[in-house]
Amino acid sequence: MTATRCPDLDGDGVPDCLQSLVPNGDFATGITGWKPDQGVYESFSSADAEGTAQSGSLLINNAVTSNATSGPITAGGSMCLSETTAMGYEVYLEVAPGPSTGGFAQAGVAVSYFPSLDCSGPQGGVAPTTLLDGSVGGWHVLQQILQPVAGTNSMLVRLVVVKGAADAAVQGSFDNVLIRPR
Repeated sequence: MTATRCPDLDGDGVPDCLQSLVPNGDFATGITGWKPDQGVYESFSSADAEGTAQSGSLLINNAVTSNATSGPITAGGSMCLSETTAMGYEVYLEVAPGPSTGGFAQAGVAVSYFPSLDCSGPQGGVAPTTLLDGSVGGWHVLQQILQPVAGTNSMLVRLVVVKGAADAAVQGSFDNVLIRPR
């Protein structure tokens, strides 16, 4: 992939795909590396946030069910980033939350910190989840600053879709995931 097809969401003059810790964060070569939660369906979509015909996005369908009649259900796909020992990180991504058929829909990013090198074992902490409401429609850029807890050696990055417990399946699309040290 050439840099001309890669956005610069953080505005630093460097194409994001050349500096992101997330391999294939622009989904130009598919969705390899993202692991869906149970009850979640992931697929490659030809819809690209930047309108690039040679690229696409990750489509996540949250079809998780619950016996609860109210409350949110958060589910998505995750990727472990190893050897993340910087004091801080910048996160940028493009998100298009799908509409809900009955309640609400949100999509965004959630990050957990681990002392292990492979996101295994007990969590060392979590970052606040950044979500975009489905009522806004279309693609939007989300930005977040991460400040991992001391002893963090890996981060579990989750691209999540949130729906009501009683709602039917809700989708969200994700593209151009940039995570880089500050």
